[in-house]
Amino acid sequence: MEILNQHIVPYASSSNQPESDYEDSLFPGYKFLPSDSELIVHYLKPKIATGTHPPCRLHEVYLYDHHPQQLSETYRAASENKWYFLTPRERRYPKGSLPKRSSKKFGRWKATQTRTDVYDDVNTQMVVGKSASFAFLDDKGHKTEWLMYEYTTDDPELPFGSGQNGKEVHIYALTYFRIN
Repeated sequence: MEILNQHIVPYASSSNQPESDYEDSLFPGYKFLPSDSELIVHYLKPKIATGTHPPCRLHEVYLYDHHPQQLSETYRAASENKWYFLTPRERRYPKGSLPKRSSKKFGRWKATQTRTDVYDDVNTQMVVGKSASFAFLDDKGHKTEWLMYEYTTDDPELPFGSGQNGKEVHIYALTYFRIN
């Protein structure tokens, strides 16, 4: 990978030699392993508020246009079998609040637990967002080895709105998925 104007460009999946990125210049032992709270506070909220996030192995892609296997082959993992993505949330119905989680013809993400509160690492009484986990079901409805953890925030200080024809919500979800 390479950083162009503070944007990370994924390495080409057709090449067996991954391009270097900022993480390759760090000393051995440094890993991108943020806590749930750090993901929301330092990556998701800045993306919603300013449209940018710090350079790291956090990829911006519309997650639901791809099979998880395709994403894992296209983007470098942040750590062993873990990929982090910022993806816009699209509504399932124009006037509804439920997000759309189907992946075209590849399958869909099914919730495996209810949303839970994520508390700040420093002020353990303050809720900074919500977390939920999802399992990927293939096009035949069979559970696969892919798991996704989605982080959202409903911070009233952040902008919120709908795009053209009310389908796209200007709220991003930060997700990471891994192979079980």
